[in-house]
Amino acid sequence: MAVTFLLKDKSKSKSSILIYISFRGQYYKKSTGESTPVVYWNQEKARCKVVRDFRQGNDINSVLDRWEVSAMKTIAHFKEWKMPPSKAQFWEYFDNIHYTNQEDNTPILFTDYFERFIDNNRVIRSPNTIKGYITCLNKLKEYQKGKGRRLDFGMIGMDLYNDLRRWFLRLGYSDNYFGMIAKTIKTVCREAVNDGISCEGFRHKDFTAIQNDVYNVYLSESELTKIYKLDLTAETVGRFFDIPSSEKAERKQKSLNLARDIFLVGSYTGLRISDLSRLEAANVDGDLIRITTQKTGVDVVIPLHPIVREILSKGCSLRMSDQHANMRVKELARMAGITDEVLVTKIIGGRKEQHPIPKCDLVTTHTARRSFATNAYKSGVPPIAIMKITGHKKESTFLKYIKVSAEENAEMLLNHPFFK
Repeated sequence: MAVTFLLKDKSKSKSSILIYISFRGQYYKKSTGESTPVVYWNQEKARCKVVRDFRQGNDINSVLDRWEVSAMKTIAHFKEWKMPPSKAQFWEYFDNIHYTNQEDNTPILFTDYFERFIDNNRVIRSPNTIKGYITCLNKLKEYQKGKGRRLDFGMIGMDLYNDLRRWFLRLGYSDNYFGMIAKTIKTVCREAVNDGISCEGFRHKDFTAIQNDVYNVYLSESELTKIYKLDLTAETVGRFFDIPSSEKAERKQKSLNLARDIFLVGSYTGLRISDLSRLEAANVDGDLIRITTQKTGVDVVIPLHPIVREILSKGCSLRMSDQHANMRVKELARMAGITDEVLVTKIIGGRKEQHPIPKCDLVTTHTARRSFATNAYKSGVPPIAIMKITGHKKESTFLKYIKVSAEENAEMLLNHPFFK
């Protein structure tokens, strides 16, 4: 690929440069009033489109970004001195900045690069991944505001890591949440290094994504049956939640019914909520469900459970926001009497704390997927067969994912021929 920049009259255009790109033997030009349609070229942004079948678009855009920054700094230099440069003067100054960096020692700001990183990955990453990137970026901006300084790549290291961790813990976030932030920072730093930015602090052995074990519940088959058999009429819902208005009780009842369908289908398929929302009758092939998972892009084939067949036969969409679905499944579990207290250990502010919490309050939409894996394992389904559906690559990771207590494990072994 060859890239060339030419000076342009800024008063006539927002852009100060012309970008010529020679790619795959073709010659394309971006300029006012003259353009050639290109499959992977965004005319408005003057950048390559980043799509799944053209991954090198990110690399090309990174080159263009660096060239544009150098060109803009060169233009700013001559405008400041009010000196119309000759062609030779322009390129001499440009080369100084772009190749030797003798004139410009301004550090590259981390959050500025992070924003471009997110924009470049919007098409090739899943919406949930991009959502996580944006959350991380916003938290880092909050941190910067509190500290009264902006982060550059030279600051990335253990001093920043430890200070960030203390900051998150003071705000009441868990170490696992901070671990997710640290993991994202490392991802951005690796991409920056590939773009030629100097950044080595993130490679320190202690710059790690912390991940402490947390207690996640699952629902047994008998508990799932309780939810399945719940009487969810408007009258019952109105009485349980003390809703005097019949109209409001009916709306609540419809919401709970939808949440129950979503949760039960997830509990008998192991699918994530992002895949449940895309599940349609077309995905049913006889006694099997065939679907390509959104998060990993893997094709999975799942045996069709009778309860799932019954729900899908209604033809209703299984779409509900994560926030509302999580609220409703907790209410469903409470209505079903799944209220035994569970002693939960949490690490808050760097300290371990144990709290008794009603099991219903720990149920989320992800509990359905965990319930599927655990119940299938307890029923004797080989782990490798379950992993084909859940997408776990290692059996060791899968065994940490399922929730089987010591007592449940002993009960399973009692039925094994070895103990007969």
